[in-house]
Amino acid sequence: MLSSPQSPKSPSERRTRQIKLRSACNQCCAAKVKCTGERTGCERCRTTRSNCVYVESRVGKVPGVRAKRKQMLNQESPRPQSSETISGDRSAAAPGIAPTTESSSQDCEQDSVIGWTTDWHIGALGDIIGADFQADASNIHVAHSTATITAPESSSGFAAAVSSSEEFSINAMHVTLGDFSMSQHPGSPSIEQVEGLSPTPQVPMSLGLRPRNEIDSQCCLECCQIINDLENYIMAELRSFKIILGIVRKALEKVRHLMGLQHRSRDLRCLMLFTPLMHQVLELLELCLFTVADEKERQQNRSLTGGLSGLGFGDFSMSDAEEQSAFRIHTMLREIHQATEVLSKLKTLAGVEPDPRTTVDGSRSTQAKARGECYADLEFRFRDLATRCERKR
Repeated sequence: MLSSPQSPKSPSERRTRQIKLRSACNQCCAAKVKCTGERTGCERCRTTRSNCVYVESRVGKVPGVRAKRKQMLNQESPRPQSSETISGDRSAAAPGIAPTTESSSQDCEQDSVIGWTTDWHIGALGDIIGADFQADASNIHVAHSTATITAPESSSGFAAAVSSSEEFSINAMHVTLGDFSMSQHPGSPSIEQVEGLSPTPQVPMSLGLRPRNEIDSQCCLECCQIINDLENYIMAELRSFKIILGIVRKALEKVRHLMGLQHRSRDLRCLMLFTPLMHQVLELLELCLFTVADEKERQQNRSLTGGLSGLGFGDFSMSDAEEQSAFRIHTMLREIHQATEVLSKLKTLAGVEPDPRTTVDGSRSTQAKARGECYADLEFRFRDLATRCERKR
């Protein structure tokens, strides 16, 4: 004996029901993994440092089997009344069978969503779907005749749970466009829910999670220390040729040593720090050229007053100002040549120029040519400095 149909709940009662959240967060649902369900940040989101968001559960809010069948039949082209009645009787005779592949795929999607929920029960779901169906069926006017059909018991998912104890009436499939628009299910997701359900793009691995290399870290610290020292010397506005040239020699020697440590790893942080360091070396060499001109003028003034004693070592032992200036210019050209060699090695290390030991034809890729533009200014300024030194010899 069939049980009496349950009375549908009013819309006000359904609105006041407590909102149920999905048991899996967006990140775990998108990755298809099991979520710890801690609602304040699951273990996976804490590990990946992602935003752990639980959206509202869609259980009981998606259209049921009858609503899907009704939408599909309303979208079909109009047919003669007799054929519509026969097709309606045939479709109503088997309410547990999905009519098209699209409805079966929607059922699979609904099952996948329900599979994540732990606090649902089939009885409450049947009540909600039955109430929605009766609310929709009240908006449809019967055109010719109605047929009272009792759904048979079956074991096919939601159809068995909903239609085992309810009787409903179906019209002769004579539905107008206005009735179709009125019977649409109003439960469309909001923009916030759609954004919450969309998978969040994977954030690249942060620097703290990468495998650490002590050599690269030490190289970065050394480069920062050299840059700090050279900038202090530049701000001090040194006027001694020997002191400035000694600083340049020491800096180039240190850079050459650090570049030798980067042949394997080629860390981008270190390669980027080498560039401002070479700019500082160039500025110190230009300061050397101005110092040579100042000391040459000072030396000529001393020779006129007889202030030179002829005592000293190195270039200070030269009594002629022209000879002393030529010796210092020659020393500067040698250091400029050393700095140019260091810059060439830096370009090879950065992959701008091919290494002749590993490249046969010496060809360069488009990306390598694009990276070489950042060293074009340094190359031009070093060549210009060497040309000015040659003119002053």
